[in-house]
Amino acid sequence: MIVRKRDNGFSLIEMLIVLAVIAALIAVVTPLALNAIRSAKATSVSANFKTLSTSIYNHYYVENYLPDDIDLLVRDLNEDTYGIAHKEAGGVYEYVLFTTENANLSKIHEMLPNVSSTIPENEEEYIFLNNGRDTFENLTAKYIVSFNSEGLVGPSSTFDLNSYGIGDASAFHSIDDGGWKITENGLQPDFDESGWNKKAIFNGDQTSENYVVNATAQIINPGSGGGRGYAIYIRATGEAEHINAYAFQIDPGIDRFIVRIVENGGEVGVASQKSFSSLGIVFDSITEQKIQIQADGNHFIMKFNGTEVLNFTDDTYSEGWVGVRHWGSIRLAFSRFTVN
Repeated sequence: MIVRKRDNGFSLIEMLIVLAVIAALIAVVTPLALNAIRSAKATSVSANFKTLSTSIYNHYYVENYLPDDIDLLVRDLNEDTYGIAHKEAGGVYEYVLFTTENANLSKIHEMLPNVSSTIPENEEEYIFLNNGRDTFENLTAKYIVSFNSEGLVGPSSTFDLNSYGIGDASAFHSIDDGGWKITENGLQPDFDESGWNKKAIFNGDQTSENYVVNATAQIINPGSGGGRGYAIYIRATGEAEHINAYAFQIDPGIDRFIVRIVENGGEVGVASQKSFSSLGIVFDSITEQKIQIQADGNHFIMKFNGTEVLNFTDDTYSEGWVGVRHWGSIRLAFSRFTVN
């Protein structure tokens, strides 16, 4: 009997199985690796923006003249992916720090608020510093530093709940009768029997365009059933009862996060929505709810307790300020509310 010796090596089927396993591993690992790279770049971009903004400010007040070269501010910055442009208006110097790095904008926001990705208008008005990019083309993130002879100039419009005292009504640009008030618990709707739908717009610049809202809602009683929830208005104009705005609703009555387009006080469309259950969120069990909203041009990102819940684009409203709404049996107070 002749015994045939088995050839060394793999069969075609074995090779195909190995290749399939490798392909599956690549499909899983590649997105994770790319996200890790973008997050690392976000950290680097944030650090560079902070360093550059401090250097610009210090250079002006120490050297007594405006820097015209990036090398005067920092060494070894990649001039292919970073740039600085500036202009002067009314004694205020505005410096735009920008990059084309493919970094995660949401991650940059967590480390450095007021970062956006919109290209500045009237590019011809800006002077670009030497040894950096000389165009805003392909910009992915920008950070603006403004100062005058007296020091740094803050954002044109801000709101901070801590700036107001208990019972202070000056926080509101317009408010319906018996609506919202500042209490020892924070910002609360007036819980009475006569009106359960409470709306208000904060005092601020209704021509504002881009900002970040951070709010913490303390849920005193989640209520029950349908027809309950709260909302934060952004890009809001008009008055509380006749508002034009996007309403980011945290709505347990219909089990979802939803952004409604509001015109003259009434809903005319939905910009984006997603159910709590699809995100693994059990609303009634969360007593402290942290909301972050980023409005950047026609791009909007909503986060709930650190989780991104909505991310969409819409061109309905390009400017407007911020407000709040409450309805139904839910009881809550905003212990924190800032807009920058």
